[in-house]
Amino acid sequence: MIEMIDVAAAVIVDENNKVFIARKRQGLSLEGLWEFPGGKIEQGETAPEAIERELMEEMNLKVAVGSYLGESVYAYQALTVRLIAHYSRIIDGDMRLSDHDRCEWVSPEELHEYTMAPADEPIRKLIENRNGSVK
Repeated sequence: MIEMIDVAAAVIVDENNKVFIARKRQGLSLEGLWEFPGGKIEQGETAPEAIERELMEEMNLKVAVGSYLGESVYAYQALTVRLIAHYSRIIDGDMRLSDHDRCEWVSPEELHEYTMAPADEPIRKLIENRNGSVK
C-alpha cells in the first residue's frame, strides 16, 4: 500500500491580486515544477500551523493563514499526497529561498503558463475558476 501524507499549501495573494508561486530547485523531489509553497503536516499539527512553520523554515517568511481554499489528492509513484490549501498573506520577513530556486508573483490568468506540480494543479484550477479575483 502506498503511503498517504497530508501537505499544507499557502495561496499567498498580494494587494494587486497577484499569487505567489515558487519553483522547486534541482536535486529535490519535483525539481523544476512550480508550486504553492508549504510542506508536510507534522503529527499533531493543523494545516495552518504547518503553513506558518514551513514558510518560516523554507523562505524566512512570517505569514498569516486565512480561510480554507480547497484540497486535492494526487498519487505520485512513491506516495499519495493530500494537499490542503489556505489563503495566506505575508506579514513579515526577508525572503530567503532554500527548497526553491525561483519565485514569482503572477496574476490568476497567468498561472496556466507555469508547469505546476501535479498535486498543485487542481488548486491552480480553483483559482482560475474564480474569474480573475483570487479572494
